[in-house]
Amino acid sequence: MEATGSPKTRNRSLSEKAYLYIKNAIIANQFKPGEALSEELIAARLDMSRTPIREALRKLQLEGLVQVIPNRGAFVTRLSLNDIREIFQLREVLEGAASRLAAEFISPEVLEKLERKRKELELKSPAADHQEFYNFGLELHDAILKAARNRRLYNFIRSLNDQIERLRRISSLDPKRTETSFGQHCAILDALKARDGAAAEGAMVAHIADTRNSVYLVLDREAVDWTEDVLDESGYILPLSKGE
Repeated sequence: MEATGSPKTRNRSLSEKAYLYIKNAIIANQFKPGEALSEELIAARLDMSRTPIREALRKLQLEGLVQVIPNRGAFVTRLSLNDIREIFQLREVLEGAASRLAAEFISPEVLEKLERKRKELELKSPAADHQEFYNFGLELHDAILKAARNRRLYNFIRSLNDQIERLRRISSLDPKRTETSFGQHCAILDALKARDGAAAEGAMVAHIADTRNSVYLVLDREAVDWTEDVLDESGYILPLSKGE
């Protein structure tokens, strides 16, 4: 049996720390699509050797967030138009259906909690209190998925969570997104309170479609070619940068 605090245990702990750091930075758009991930720089930032960094990158490669190109290194997996389109299409269908189901099943206690939070936020500034508005959206979406009483639907959406969150973070770079999303979330909440499944589904689908449009807006504004799949002779997607 491996002793607590042994080199292997410590290395696993460092690898997990590196994995969470890189993953969260990718999802938060701190490491941008196509950006090179330097093992040396990340190791220095985290004050550890390159071995756990390399292990973390391999794990993230399996999850599709990192692409390792032989003789070139590791890069943040770039988004393609197909990726964006497919994820938002799935969200519209599945979260729309979840909202329709949730209108029937969501508990009065959960609705009351969401309504209290909504009233608190109505007194705050979307610009100054961005994170609170963002968290309210996450809470509402999660409450709907849980209230739908469909385990497979919940698990499938959760399996896409990293990709969904990555796109959600990109959409939040749209200066108007926080205020717009809050209004849309309130419309969804109102439909849930009215037990109107069709209205809840429609409001959710409209919200997700508008989030997709914000993602496109941000990508265009950044002028980074994140959405064209350019393959080298080995079939790897080449990372691009501004001006290429």
